[in-house]
Amino acid sequence: MQAAKENPTSARSSRSKGQATGNLTSAGAVRVLQVALQDDCSPQDLISLVRGDPGFALRTLNWANSSAFRRPRPVTDISQAVSLLGVRGLRNLALGVVVTDMVPRHADDHHLLAVGLRRALAAQAVAKRATPDLVDTAFTAGLFLETGIMAMAGEDMGRAVAVATSPAGHRTLRERALGLAPHPQVGARLAETHRLPADLVTAIRQHHDLTPPEGRLARVAWAAEKVASIFEAGDPRGAKVEAGAALQTLDLTGPDLDAIVLTLPEAVIEAGQIFERNVGPQPSLEALLLDANLHLANANLQYEAVVQALERTLAEKEVLARQLQEANARLTAMAETDTLTGLPNRRVLTVTLARELARAQRTGQGLALAIVDLDHFKRVNDTYGHAVGDVVLAAVGRALTRVFRGSDLVTRYGGEEFVVLLPTASRIDASIALERAREAIQDLAVETPAGPIKVTMSAGVAYTSGPRCQDHAELLFSTADAALYEAKDAGRNRVVSAQPI
Repeated sequence: MQAAKENPTSARSSRSKGQATGNLTSAGAVRVLQVALQDDCSPQDLISLVRGDPGFALRTLNWANSSAFRRPRPVTDISQAVSLLGVRGLRNLALGVVVTDMVPRHADDHHLLAVGLRRALAAQAVAKRATPDLVDTAFTAGLFLETGIMAMAGEDMGRAVAVATSPAGHRTLRERALGLAPHPQVGARLAETHRLPADLVTAIRQHHDLTPPEGRLARVAWAAEKVASIFEAGDPRGAKVEAGAALQTLDLTGPDLDAIVLTLPEAVIEAGQIFERNVGPQPSLEALLLDANLHLANANLQYEAVVQALERTLAEKEVLARQLQEANARLTAMAETDTLTGLPNRRVLTVTLARELARAQRTGQGLALAIVDLDHFKRVNDTYGHAVGDVVLAAVGRALTRVFRGSDLVTRYGGEEFVVLLPTASRIDASIALERAREAIQDLAVETPAGPIKVTMSAGVAYTSGPRCQDHAELLFSTADAALYEAKDAGRNRVVSAQPI
């Protein structure tokens, strides 16, 4: 780029000093910001200021050439870059420098920088699709959404990182547990000190509201918070559903969300490079979904720590009891429910199986366990895609639930496998129930975007009873699994019941 060629030594020197002192580049950005906030400011008023700070000039060129603006040709001249960005664009760049420099350089600073830049870029992307005339203002609002946490880093980096790495929806609760003001309020006050407009301050203050706020800008910022939350510790699949619902309030659709989610990680990395700060690795949504259970477990542990802290610090007993009850309900639902089908998951199956085996041994009644597997389900995913496959799995889960008794437990075990527990059922009753389930799935035509899809299932059934059945958990699974393979080998779409254990 031309600016780098004009005076590379000066630019390198400025960056080196800026990193050492932590405020040299910010000083140039502050001067630009002060002028850019004046009502009568024009791009011409800013050109000399930008040229006077080599580090900021280089950032201006990088920003003008970033993917956010999609220029057909590289911009190599400062005057051209300033004219293209305009006063608002340059103001946003200066604000970005000021905001990122609020975070001291530290081994863990990338956690704070990523959450801040992610929201700015998410708000920009949402506004481009929903309210194009608010793109620059939305970026500013998004940039300030987490400044309340970033400002905390100057006093206590460890505490700021602890809040920033909490699941996004838990952060205000964690702040209260630490006796801190919620970051939406702190961020709004910081925006006021930078003389930002009242509607923008309101958008920052309301970005964690439970319901969509009034005002187009406030709603864009609120939706951007939901989009950014997809990539942060917790339940990415559930967070994406919430983000989709938030975008619907702006008349945006699933494809809009998919496009934003696809490009956001790379945009955060690019912005970090422009501001010369490390934002750490930015995994895609697909990568996050592969480790969804790990993220969920970490979220549960963090939430439990928050609850313990609340118990120590909240003085209002009635408020504490209500928040604990709500938190426990959410945790229970998250930890015990398969997010795709809504069925109980493996954790529930393990606990329930142990309890029912103990009951069977105590009462002398039997217990049946069935493993259900959809036949040739890989063909569905390969032919129609995993999104359609997910629709089929959810429909099968609902159909299985309708077939079995209320006392039976239907769980999603993984992939296209389901496990059913039938307490107090005889071996014959269990076989009859699984045969009904097989017929119900065979007759099911699942409505999908690709049209109606039919599948079949095979099942293996194991049964145990007697004085030592409490020790038969693993044996039940292996026996049912062997029976399932027998059903597959015999041609599929059938139920095979093993000999009692």
